[in-house]
Amino acid sequence: MILLGASLSTAQDSANDLPLWQQIRNLQIQRADIERKLVNKQIESALAVIQWKRDEETAKQAVVNREFELRKYQKGLYPAEQQRLSDGVDLAQKKYEQGEIHLEWSEKLANKGLVSQESLGADIESMTRLKDELKAAKDKLHVLNEITLPRTILKIEMAVSAAKKTLVDHQNLLQVTKANFDTQIQLQQEELNLLTSSIARLQQDLKQSEAAEKSELSAIQRRQQSLNVKRAESSLQLATDTLRLSANTSQLKQQDSVREVEMAELTLKELEAGNQSLDREELLELQNEVKSKLTFAQQQRNWGKRVLKKGYITSNQLTKFEIQLLEHQTSLNAVNRDIHIYDEFTHQQQLVDARTQLQNVTSEKTRVDREIELAVTLAEAEVQRCRDVLAAEQKALEYLSR
Repeated sequence: MILLGASLSTAQDSANDLPLWQQIRNLQIQRADIERKLVNKQIESALAVIQWKRDEETAKQAVVNREFELRKYQKGLYPAEQQRLSDGVDLAQKKYEQGEIHLEWSEKLANKGLVSQESLGADIESMTRLKDELKAAKDKLHVLNEITLPRTILKIEMAVSAAKKTLVDHQNLLQVTKANFDTQIQLQQEELNLLTSSIARLQQDLKQSEAAEKSELSAIQRRQQSLNVKRAESSLQLATDTLRLSANTSQLKQQDSVREVEMAELTLKELEAGNQSLDREELLELQNEVKSKLTFAQQQRNWGKRVLKKGYITSNQLTKFEIQLLEHQTSLNAVNRDIHIYDEFTHQQQLVDARTQLQNVTSEKTRVDREIELAVTLAEAEVQRCRDVLAAEQKALEYLSR
C-alpha cells in the first residue's frame, strides 16, 4: 500500500504541469481502467471457483463410484462366486463318497472272484480322479476366500482412499485459490479508492480555479475536446453493440444447455424403464439349454428306476444317472443366479451412469449460465465506463464552450 501511494504521488507530481481538467480526466481514465481490471479479476475468480467446484463434484462422484464398486464385490460378485465354488465342493464330496462306497463294494466282489482285477483297477483309478477333483474344488474355494477376496477388497479400498485424498486436495486448493483472488481484489479496491480520493481533491481544486482557467483555453483545445467526445461516443456505440452480441450469444448457449438437459433426462427415463443388453439373451439361451439337459436327465433317472427292478441295469448305472441329474440341476441354479446378479447390477450401474451424465449436463448448464451472467456484467460495466467517459468529455466541452 505504501508503494502504491508513492507511485501515485510520483505520477501526480509529473502531471502537475497539465491543467486540472486534464489531470482529472487522466485520473478518471485510470480509475476506469482499474475498475475494468477489478471486474476482470472478479470474473476470473468466479470462473476459477466454478471450475474447482466442478472438479470437487467429479472427485465426490469418483468416491461414490469406488464405494459402489466395493459394495458390488462384497455383496454381489464375491457371494455368488463363493456359492458356486461351494456347490462344486459339495458335488465333488458327494461323488467322492459314492465312489468310496462303490470301491468298497467292488473290492468285496473282487475278493469273492465276482469282479475282475481290471475292473477293480478302473474303480481305484476313478476313485483317485474323484479325490483329485474334490481337492481341486476345495483349493479353488480356499484361494477365493483367503487370497482373492482380501486382495480385491484391499485394491478397491486403496482406490477409495485415493479418491477421497483427491477430493480433500481439491477442497484445500479451492480455499487457497479463493483467498489469493480475494487478496488481489482487495488491493485493487484500495487502489481504486485512492484514485477516487485524488479525483475528488482535484475536482475541488478545479472549482476554485475554474474562472481563471476559462480564458486560457484555446480553440485548438476545444476542437480536440470535440474529437474526444466523438471518440467516446464511438466507444459507447461499440460497447452497446458488444452487449447486444453477448446477449444473443447467451440466448443461444442457454438453448443448447436446455436441449442437453432434456436429452440427458430422456436417457435417464429410458434406463429407469429397464433396458437389457445382448449378454442377457446369451444367458437365457444357456438357461434353456441347461433346462433341456435337466429334463432329459430326469427322464433317464425315472427310466432307470423302472428297469432297475427288472434287472436290466445295475444300481451303479442308476447312481450315475442321479449324479448327472444333480450336475444339471447345479448348472441350472448357477445360470439362474448369474442372470439375477447380471440384471441387478447391470441395471444399477446403468442408472448410476445416467444420473452421473445428467448431473454433469446440469453442472455444465449452470456453468454456462454463470459465464453468461459474468459476460453480460462485463459488457454492462464497459458500457457504463464509456458513458462515464462520454459524460466527462461533454462536460469538459461545455466548459470550454462557455
